[in-house]
Amino acid sequence: MLIEYDLLTDLDEIEALSPEWEELLSRSHCNRAFSSVTWYLAACRAQPHLLPCVAVARRDHALAALLPLALKPTGDAAFPSELSSYNDLIAASEDDDAFAGLLDFAVSPPKPYLRLDLRWVRKSSNLLRATRMINNQPDSMNCFQLDSGYYSFIRLPGSYEEYLESRSKLFRRNIRRARRIAEADGFRIERLEPASFPAERIPELFLAFHLARFGDESTFRKRPEHLAFAQMALPELFTRRQIMVLALYRGSEILGIDICLVGYNSLCAWNGGYPPEIERWSPGRMFVDEGIQIAFRWGLQEYDLLRGPQQWKRSWTNELRDVGRMEIVVGSWPRLSHHDLSRTQQMSKHM
Repeated sequence: MLIEYDLLTDLDEIEALSPEWEELLSRSHCNRAFSSVTWYLAACRAQPHLLPCVAVARRDHALAALLPLALKPTGDAAFPSELSSYNDLIAASEDDDAFAGLLDFAVSPPKPYLRLDLRWVRKSSNLLRATRMINNQPDSMNCFQLDSGYYSFIRLPGSYEEYLESRSKLFRRNIRRARRIAEADGFRIERLEPASFPAERIPELFLAFHLARFGDESTFRKRPEHLAFAQMALPELFTRRQIMVLALYRGSEILGIDICLVGYNSLCAWNGGYPPEIERWSPGRMFVDEGIQIAFRWGLQEYDLLRGPQQWKRSWTNELRDVGRMEIVVGSWPRLSHHDLSRTQQMSKHM
């Protein structure tokens, strides 16, 4: 069936895609929060200097793929949120013709941007797969450069107990000690549920505890657009269950918050906070440990600690992930014909 392409630049028109966007996302391998329509709309509204620019592909009028970009004052098109750790072209898994055709459309003139500057792209992404298909060479990744950093994650083994056994004796002792002391002093962690906890309270609690922990170093204090983004995005992400929120209680009082984003096969530890005076109960360690146990209960494959080389991550993780940046000048690739795309699809099935 013929695929038709379009470029949407009106935010209201893009918002009207929300049900189709979310349905397509549910059939993809993209992160359910970073690639959500909620994340995109909040990022654009929090940064009025960015102009919406979403490339879409439709097959028989149904949404088949989309590339959620925004135009920067520099003339580049980019993913709009610096708070995102993974970005991608959204399409159903293995729908090669849709995402290859859409990337081909996005990099072909005429376009209102000069270049695609795409950051935080995984090697396993639809974008990299589409690039190899368009260039007709499985190893062709000339537009992709690895970032200098890396992502830490835990590839989950068969059980939580097996994971603990893979860590050092000191690590296991510290986990058990932190649990024992916290429980004896009345602390407990609970997962907040949209059915019983008001979504509008999530930004207030998150920002209060994040600022209490990081003070002037918090990105939500340094960058007003990040503060506005959190206030707009978090309630709906919570309601849609695209984030998981853990709360640290003592009695009926909440003393800390941790937010994990939902991936198609993972939980991703994104952000949180707590007041410095409870540091001696190791709330950070408790949050990560609880998140890992939930990931096991949900049958997930990974617990992801995302971007950043922080020292504390090393004791938890068993794998690292390379993530990179794609830079493509509009018109620098030869335009695919329908015949070329058909041949590319056949090649991709044998990669």
